[in-house]
Amino acid sequence: MSSRQKSDEEIKAPAGLKIAHELAKTSDVLVENFVVGKLAKLGLGYEELSKLNPGLIYVSITGGSGL
Repeated sequence: MSSRQKSDEEIKAPAGLKIAHELAKTSDVLVENFVVGKLAKLGLGYEELSKLNPGLIYVSITGGSGL
C-alpha cells in the first residue's frame, strides 16, 4: 500500500474525519490537491467545512497542463 493510499484510508475512518473536522474549526486556510470532488465525497468539501468554520479559506489546486 502506498503512502497516498494509506492517507486516503486514514482520512475515511471515523477518527480521521473527526480530526479533520476539528482542525477545520480552528484553521484559517485549507489547501488541498486531491482529485476534484474527492474531499466533498468524504465529507470534507467546502460546503461541509464552511459550516464548521465560516471564515475558512478553502483552496483547491489541480494539476495543470505540465507548464
